[in-house]
Order: sequence, then structure tokens, then C-alpha cells
Amino acid sequence: MSGGLAEPVDKAEELRRLVLRLQDGDKSAFDALVSKTQTSAYRLGYSVSQDHHLCQDAVQDAYISVLKNIRQLRDPRAFTTWFTRIVINRCKRLLKQKRPQSLTEVTEKEGPSTDGLEEKAARRINLKKALLKLTDTDRTILSLREVQGFSYEEISEILDIPMGTVKSRVSNARRRLIQAYDVS
Repeated sequence: MSGGLAEPVDKAEELRRLVLRLQDGDKSAFDALVSKTQTSAYRLGYSVSQDHHLCQDAVQDAYISVLKNIRQLRDPRAFTTWFTRIVINRCKRLLKQKRPQSLTEVTEKEGPSTDGLEEKAARRINLKKALLKLTDTDRTILSLREVQGFSYEEISEILDIPMGTVKSRVSNARRRLIQAYDVS
């Protein structure tokens, strides 16, 4: 440090430091870790599950898993990848227990028929219907790429699959989403 000003710390470095503190038993680091990651965890969980309550349960389960297993994480720099994988797996597990609701239930929950809604709201309902038509695998890969903004390389690492497979799955999932949206 120079001039009494703290040097800026990027998010990855800040997370690494929090993980190290948590691994050393500093429970206050857990609160800070949750604070830094909860928005993106929720966004990922919701984009995979398309269910607010299921997402909340999955994210809560993921944080419990982090608390229990943080010492098993060998490289604190890999926290984001590790945590993303936990959130996805929790969502998939809970989705298997509770199959997606019918499309009519989604429409009713979102509001009345699209006749009186603004165009943007109607598109949102149609997108949600289209996403529900996709497989868990397609929703997950699209969520990682389009919602979370992970690179192909990062997705490859998170899902533990070759980069070529990631690229083809993203491409195929996009195509299926467009087809499902056009049918809606």
C-alpha cells in the first residue's frame, strides 16, 4: 500500500481470501462469502429451475454444503467453479423430486391471458414456457452461458466435460429454445 490508500482487490481475490479464512475456522467469513455470492447463486439457481421456491431451497442447501465441505476445497481460487457446480447439482436434485409444473399453471401464475398484457410481459411468459420445455441439461448450459456469462472454458470446467461438447450443447440448446419459443 502506498499513500494510505488500500489497493483494489478483484472479486476473485476477495473470494479466495474469504475461503481461506473460512477454511481456518473464521465463521464471519461465511457471512461475507454469502453476501458476495448470493445474487449470482440465486440467478443461476432460478435460471436452472425456473422456480423461485425451489431455487431458494437449492441455494440454501448449497451454502450448507459449502459450510460443511469447505476444507475439502484444495484450491481456494476454484471456489466459484466448485460452488457453481454445487448450486447446479442441488437444483437438479430438487427438480427430480418435483417435476416442472404444467405450462397452464405457469401462465396462470404469471397473470391473465396475454391479451391485456404489454408485449414485454407476454414475451416473458412465452420465454418461461419455452424454458420449461427444455431439458434440465439445456436449461443449465444456457444459464451458465447466457445468464451467468461464463466462458466456454469455465463451463467445461464446471460441468467437467470437453470444451467441444460445451460448444455443441450451447448451440443445440439455443436452437431448441428458439424452436420452443416459436411454438409457444
